[in-house]
Amino acid sequence: MAGPTVYHGVAQKVYLVKEAVIGMSLGLVAGAVWKYSHWERRKEIQSYYDKKSSK
Repeated sequence: MAGPTVYHGVAQKVYLVKEAVIGMSLGLVAGAVWKYSHWERRKEIQSYYDKKSSK
């Protein structure tokens, strides 16, 4: 009694350059969002200390 044959889909072509470009692009976008959030937090902290020192 044999079970059904399972086809796992062997890739015919590996697009290494395409995958590398997509990975780097996603990394740059994630890094930019992370950096922007840090800049915003830094502005909030700086404004807090500016208000505190002006009193």
